[in-house]
Amino acid sequence: MLRRHALWTRHLLTLTCALGALAWAGCGDDDDGGDGDDTTVETDTGADTTPSVPTTWDEAVASGQQGAYMSGVVVPAMKDKFQEFDSAGFETFNCSTCHGSGASVGSFSMPNAELPPLGPADFAGTDAVHVFMQTEVVPTMAGLLGMDTFDPSTGEGFGCLGCHTSE
Repeated sequence: MLRRHALWTRHLLTLTCALGALAWAGCGDDDDGGDGDDTTVETDTGADTTPSVPTTWDEAVASGQQGAYMSGVVVPAMKDKFQEFDSAGFETFNCSTCHGSGASVGSFSMPNAELPPLGPADFAGTDAVHVFMQTEVVPTMAGLLGMDTFDPSTGEGFGCLGCHTSE
């Protein structure tokens, strides 16, 4: 039992890495011609000139601001979820939490092979990690990406294999 819990903790960490990788797209340069410093700048009028963060994934893709969306919207939302679930295990939550080591060099490909691969038995789990993934992570991430959750009857939507590879 302890071994299975350790395996699912590893799976959870791996998924977190994958989600972080998505978020890393937000951590990188949005190719806005700037120096990567998107801090708030106050003008003489006191107006906030911080670059705006897209409010939807589709808007982010259309404007080439996937990175800003990931760092400004996805990472904070998913960090809250994961830290509520396991504050010690996810004390540090960033792009590489989900995207893995590639995030540090600007690679945000998903699914992430560094996350544990999932097999048929992994989709029917009822332990705390599975329940968390199925009821919190998948629906939240699907919503943030403007997608429906995975529907096995159609094969469409965002699900576990959006982040994990299959066995």
